Amino acid sequence: MITSTALRRLVGASIVSALAALLALSNSASTSPAGTAPAMMPHVTGVWYITAWFGPPQIADTPTLEAAITLHADRTVLVSATDHTGKYPLPELFPGAATPGHGIWEPTSNGIRVKFFEFADKANPTTPGLRSAVSTFSVSRVIAELTFQDQNTLIGTAGVDSLLCPKGPLQCQNPNSKPFPTTNPNVTTRFVRVTFQ
Repeated sequence: MITSTALRRLVGASIVSALAALLALSNSASTSPAGTAPAMMPHVTGVWYITAWFGPPQIADTPTLEAAITLHADRTVLVSATDHTGKYPLPELFPGAATPGHGIWEPTSNGIRVKFFEFADKANPTTPGLRSAVSTFSVSRVIAELTFQDQNTLIGTAGVDSLLCPKGPLQCQNPNSKPFPTTNPNVTTRFVRVTFQ
């Protein structure tokens, strides 16, 4: 026969075991597996306004590129930048027109990583209005590593490279034909969430 003392001990041990199990479950829910976003990371999907500085951001005349980027729930991205119009005011950086960028985003320990590519066609400065005999068409690739500064701001650096299409737009290289570029510490990049308020 179980005494009242033994019963109290049994009930107490059961309660302690249940609390330990709940605590373990809570800890496992708040700890993210490798390669996933931390549980408390701000919501990232939606529309963001990008500014990329090609030099020190604190200098007023540092060349910048502005863009809109949409981060989708399926971790794809769509980028529309000012150079896509072909009328960008810094021809030494973006001399021609480009398509919108397509790519992916992935969470990191305290932010996100974005990779995308676009097709770019540089203007021929020596023959206005005519395509150069040497193709300037390319696949431009971009990578950005960004960290949350607050709920609505990401700051980091970006890297860019180009895979030339030696025979024009019909024979370009696959964006995966070479490893993506690394980020460039001289290209500071900021994402600011667009809230449409």
